[in-house]
Amino acid sequence: MYPTIKKLLPILLFILSNILSAQSILKPSEYFDLVRSQHPIARRSNLLSEQAMARWKMARGGFDPYLYSNYDNKFFNGKTYYSNSESGLKVPTRVGVEFKASYTINEGQFLNLENSTPRVGLAAFGVSVPLAQGLLWDERRAALKQAEIFEKAAENERILMLNNLYYEAAKAYWDWAAAFYKGEVLQRNINIANERLSGIRKTTQQGDRPVIDTLEAFLLLQQYQAQSLDIQNQIRENAAFLNNYTWNTSNNNVTYTPIALNMLENEALSDVYFLKNAKAFLGFQDTIRQRTTLLVQQQQHPDLVNYNLKLQDLEVERRTKVEKLKPKINANYNLLVPTGPVDKFKGDNAILTNNYKWGVNMSYPILTRTERGNVAFTQLKIKDTELQLSQKQREIENKIRAYSIDWENNLAQIRIYDSYVKNYTTLRNAEITLFQLGESTLFLVNSRDQKLMEAEQKLIELRAKHQKLLAALAWAMGGF
Repeated sequence: MYPTIKKLLPILLFILSNILSAQSILKPSEYFDLVRSQHPIARRSNLLSEQAMARWKMARGGFDPYLYSNYDNKFFNGKTYYSNSESGLKVPTRVGVEFKASYTINEGQFLNLENSTPRVGLAAFGVSVPLAQGLLWDERRAALKQAEIFEKAAENERILMLNNLYYEAAKAYWDWAAAFYKGEVLQRNINIANERLSGIRKTTQQGDRPVIDTLEAFLLLQQYQAQSLDIQNQIRENAAFLNNYTWNTSNNNVTYTPIALNMLENEALSDVYFLKNAKAFLGFQDTIRQRTTLLVQQQQHPDLVNYNLKLQDLEVERRTKVEKLKPKINANYNLLVPTGPVDKFKGDNAILTNNYKWGVNMSYPILTRTERGNVAFTQLKIKDTELQLSQKQREIENKIRAYSIDWENNLAQIRIYDSYVKNYTTLRNAEITLFQLGESTLFLVNSRDQKLMEAEQKLIELRAKHQKLLAALAWAMGGF
């Protein structure tokens, strides 16, 4: 009794695990929807848009008006030598011009005459205009342009993150599905082997079969049981890996038991749950070639978009470095407005004609080695990125071509094995009929069963590979 229980224990455990796991069945469509909505990487990808908005806000902050205040005082030996204070508002603009409004009060026994102001203070309204460096381009405008590029790059990076996530999740699902259905095929053969062993034992006891047939039937059952242990372990390992992609809204990992479509039926060739435009790939190699050409020539692939955005960013950097080759020439004009009575100043229009301050300041490095070195270094980075872009274009073309060829070959193998399974099923059934009529041997029947099981498991592997290759094609083309 105990040996029998020991032999049946793996089968009982397998059935029990299926019964328990049936409480949390997850269909393929539900699985991929769950990955899209709840996986941490998918949720992290949404943060990229928020980061882009934050950077955009930072860049626009470079043009925000700002207040300033300066105060300088010297008191020595009981005397106020000077007390200088200036407060104001500066308003930078996107055309390089900066406006300024200030209020100044300077006083003291030893105050420099050029710094003297009326007792009630002096207001000024001025403008600063760059005449060379900074007139057409400056760091603040560069930061704004880079923020715009970063926003596009963030969206592109989000697409790449999700593309990689969906591809890995698809491989995990179909690896699990293959192991699961190979286990089902094996379990069916275990049941058949058990029934056959039971029947042969009865006929042996009745003297209709040789005793050696009992041993042969038992050996086949043992072989299946040993294979069952291996396949169950594979199922558990693949299920554990699959559960890396199943999360809930509380950011916790959730264990499910996914149930795939019947991988021994023809519907597996057309029902693809994770690929929205999967039917575009089915039997349309020309469509794949056309789309590949479009992706590469128009550089719409996310990887190519990434390089182009990098080139745009480097162009902004180069332009900023080139701007440094120009001399710094800034013209400043300030209209001085006294806060006291106007009649203290000469002339009716004294404020406009006499009360102003203006000047020009200029600087320029004689050798410009730093500036020229920065420009040259940036141009080299641009050239390097262009070469990387060319290489990536070729890699994408070859990758899609390789996957599409593999996919076509896989499809041909599926058709062959599908026919092979059907024909071998007919042959196995005919062999069983001959065996029941006494015109065949148990060895031949067992051999037909084994060959059929191997063919079915191979067909399952091919169908799982078919789904993974569809995922690989979508991944290679840059998006699901």
